[in-house]
Amino acid sequence: MNTQKTGKRRTGAANAGGVAAQAGPDYQNRVGAWIAVQILAEQAAVVSWHLPEGTALEWVGAESAEPMDDLEVGTSRTWSIPIQVKHRLSADSGKGQGDGKGAALASAIEQCVRQHLKDPASSRHHHLLVVSGPRSTKQIKVDLPLLLNRLRAPGTYASILDAALGDKRHERTLGVVIEHAKQSWQTETGRQPDEPELAAFLARLRFEELDVDEDGRDAREAKRVLARDVLRDPRDADAAWNLLIDALRTLAVQRARADRAVLRRILSDAGKDLKISLGFDQDVANLRGYTQRTRRLLARRAEIRVGAEVVKLRRLTTEAVRAAAEVGHVAVVGEAGAGKTGTLHDLAVALEEEGRDVLLIAADKVIAEAARSSARTCRSSTIC
Repeated sequence: MNTQKTGKRRTGAANAGGVAAQAGPDYQNRVGAWIAVQILAEQAAVVSWHLPEGTALEWVGAESAEPMDDLEVGTSRTWSIPIQVKHRLSADSGKGQGDGKGAALASAIEQCVRQHLKDPASSRHHHLLVVSGPRSTKQIKVDLPLLLNRLRAPGTYASILDAALGDKRHERTLGVVIEHAKQSWQTETGRQPDEPELAAFLARLRFEELDVDEDGRDAREAKRVLARDVLRDPRDADAAWNLLIDALRTLAVQRARADRAVLRRILSDAGKDLKISLGFDQDVANLRGYTQRTRRLLARRAEIRVGAEVVKLRRLTTEAVRAAAEVGHVAVVGEAGAGKTGTLHDLAVALEEEGRDVLLIAADKVIAEAARSSARTCRSSTIC
């Protein structure tokens, strides 16, 4: 896999923790694979992360050098999105024994605070995203996204806790997040954040649920997207999904990233036939239009007219040229009027009828069009 290294360095317990996370449940790799599907789908992707309109996902990296180090997603804008991945989260205090979900939330908030303090102006990282699975509590999956969305409306509340609107459960949920944030801020800076600083941090914080476990809702949807928008053969969707999970596992080990071209190559190298990248759709459409115009132009040279009747010849040369072209490159030469144009026209038509991609270029027309273009350039320029 041709990937770009993130330059991350770890030592001691931190490195052991990363290895242990990869050796455990594969949720992080599945989240990364889901992101890879959105990257491959391009404009067909639907990502509900409150991104500015027109923002596309461009690359995905794993085990980055950022404080939020699980995943990082590059966008079509000047910033990327660091992601902390936790399979299960709970909005309890994290101080009791419990099942560790509360402690997982404290850890996630701590990493988000460190990321925010590293880049408080949001110049490199627009969002601070925490992704968790369907077994997280309702406070994490429903209440917290609602509360954070309310806080993103500037000047609406006199204090942060007012966003709970008097709902006791909402107050507890938001209070736990605020307490974790204050503790982490104190650890990093030696002081507590003031209200505007805390509000700025919470405005960047996002919590999203992704159900990408085996046969999970979002895993099934990712396979549907692969079948509909990425793969020529929809039956390859399950295999392609597993290939992307394996690719993210490799990215994590290498601490690297992969863009759309690399992800497409991973699938192609595994024998998966891909649809044309949407980024080249218009170029391909233009070439197909040019081929159709050229074919219509050459059609007159490929037929014989006797009065009002059109006589169509079955040329053995067409089959001979096709057989040679299937195994290598072919140059067709011959006397004027020998049937070169007719042979190639008929071959192009036959291939198109089979659904093959054909580019038909009439060299004399290209030369003429280039000459006309140069003439126009000379007339509109002081230097020629």
